[in-house]
Amino acid sequence: LQRDDAGILRWRFDLRGIRGAYPALLAAPYSAPQAAQMYPGPVLFIKGGASDYIQDRDWPAIKTFFPAAEITVMPHCGHWLHAEKPELFNGIVAHFLALAGQYEPAVRDMVNEG
Repeated sequence: LQRDDAGILRWRFDLRGIRGAYPALLAAPYSAPQAAQMYPGPVLFIKGGASDYIQDRDWPAIKTFFPAAEITVMPHCGHWLHAEKPELFNGIVAHFLALAGQYEPAVRDMVNEG
C-alpha cells in the first residue's frame, strides 16, 4: 500500500520480488510445519465467491500453517476482488485490522511489527 501524488492509498506489487521468490514459493512445504514455520497470529484470507483460487480442500493446509486464520468470501467477485469491489474489500480489511488490536499483547505486537 502506497500513497500516490494525490494522497490516495493504492496497491503496489513487488513483481521483481515475487519473480525472484517464485521458485521458493513453489517449493513450499506441504507437510506439517515446525513451530518456527507457523504463524500463530491473526490472518485473514479474502476470497471471491466466483473464484476457485482458494478451495475447500486447501483449508486444512492453511490452518496447519496459520492456526488462527479466518476466511471471508466476497460474493459475486472473481480473483481480482479488490478491484471489483474496492469499498467492500477495504471495509473487510479495515474491520480485520481493527480487530487485530484486540488480540493478546504478544500477538498484537507481531501484527503491529509486520
